[in-house]
Amino acid sequence: QTNMDGKMYEPLTDEKSEGDVHAAPGHTSRYNYGTRKCRDSLWSLVFLACFAFCVVGGLYGFVNRNPNYYKYDKDYVNDIKHCPLKGERSLLEEDDEVGILIVRSWWLVFGGIAGSFFMGLAYLTLFRKYAHFMVSLTVNFQIALPAVVGVGLLFSGAALPALGMLLVACLFAVVFYLFRTQLDLCTKLLAVTSTALKDNPGMILFVVLLKLALLLISIPLLVLLAVSFQNGALVHNPAIAKFKGSECLDSNGAELTCCIFENDSWVLPYVALSAFVLLWTLKLGFEIRLFTITGCVSQWYFAPYGDMQATKGSLVCSFRQAVGPQFGSLCLGSLVLTVVQVIQQLAEQVKNGNSGNFISYLISSFASCVMEIVKFFTRFATVRLAITGESFYTAAHEAYDMLTRNLMSAYSVWWIPPMVLRMAAFVTSALWGILCFFISWGVLAPEKEGMSAAAIVGIVSFISSMVVLAFFITIMINIVEVVYFCYAMDKDACAVTHPEIHEVYMLIPQKNEGAAVEQPGGNVSYGVPQAF
Repeated sequence: QTNMDGKMYEPLTDEKSEGDVHAAPGHTSRYNYGTRKCRDSLWSLVFLACFAFCVVGGLYGFVNRNPNYYKYDKDYVNDIKHCPLKGERSLLEEDDEVGILIVRSWWLVFGGIAGSFFMGLAYLTLFRKYAHFMVSLTVNFQIALPAVVGVGLLFSGAALPALGMLLVACLFAVVFYLFRTQLDLCTKLLAVTSTALKDNPGMILFVVLLKLALLLISIPLLVLLAVSFQNGALVHNPAIAKFKGSECLDSNGAELTCCIFENDSWVLPYVALSAFVLLWTLKLGFEIRLFTITGCVSQWYFAPYGDMQATKGSLVCSFRQAVGPQFGSLCLGSLVLTVVQVIQQLAEQVKNGNSGNFISYLISSFASCVMEIVKFFTRFATVRLAITGESFYTAAHEAYDMLTRNLMSAYSVWWIPPMVLRMAAFVTSALWGILCFFISWGVLAPEKEGMSAAAIVGIVSFISSMVVLAFFITIMINIVEVVYFCYAMDKDACAVTHPEIHEVYMLIPQKNEGAAVEQPGGNVSYGVPQAF
């Protein structure tokens, strides 16, 4: 076939793509519905072995911990005669009126935390029904906030800071005006996301349950890690140079603690390994979440139009695959993300510790940039293997090839949705925190430290709301990426599964490609340019 430019395009055939294993009669799907083989099993064994080692090591530390660790106060460890004995200091706490008041008003704290979840549901509902309004509100707030602060500073007599804030407001206004097209596209992307979330409401409950499961797994490991520090004994402080009566002094005459707690030799290596495995476990949980969301959304995307039964049980099916045949692949992907996280932390420490060294700053910045790229492709590798059932290496290679063929050149599209979502979450959480503060203040006003306690309740409510909204944001961003990847698979197969979604993603500047061509039967596909 030819289009108006005179170029020839390949027609869309009825053959199934390579990833198709099962689909509805007469429908071609790129999701692998078939029985999946176990992939990357070695890495699941490595993870389970490391996790078991940390648990066994933690239990050993718990059984052999120093029983006197919490029995001695500051005066005890300042007595040089006690150094040969086992034990460690436990500083006595003074009376805390605010803390006591907070404990007495536990129901206010609990209400603020519990209400955060309902704020999250309201947040999702607003973006689903009023995406354009929420984007506009967020943009206007970012412009208005520095402007209001600037006007306030101007009236208070601080002319220079006021000028700075007003300039920031003007800069935001100019930037958002220049990116108005992308903001409009962001609204459409979030609307697509909300539609997918509305059609798959079980994903929210799944993410909540997964978070609770991670919490239940992580807390015992954290407890065992903390208890391991109780293995050791009190020894003389090696920094002691002289004594003055019962006081221990260093070479400069400054008073020191006479005894210090020295851990057993195995503690620090165990703590390092446990911290790494704990981070690996959290990253694995995030990978399971992405895998399950991808499986659910991709089955929704590739389902025949109007066939609601095609996605029935997709969430459970995807989760079973995540903890079953493809658990090893997810262990490997989470290991990559864990190593990336460690390298980024080290690079950040180097950057902060060598602020005057340009070479160190350059190297650490380059390392952080490379790690971000690795994280980006690892994320899409997980999306790919959730759809196709490939191994991690194969999925990473195929995802890289697909993204290089189809990756959108407008990177602003990828940073604008997270920015809008996070700023909207900040505004929502701030309003919730302020509301909880005033409610608590009204209840605790007669108390001596009522305002301080109310402020703590407001801060806790704000933080808990931000935490709750953070994982809702993660779900929405994951859906945007998964739907894009399904769209890219459509383009590779010269097919249009969801015309309304293609209309949105086609608005983003992309690499040169064939035009959309209407087939004789009325179907639409992307043509592939042929060279003459």
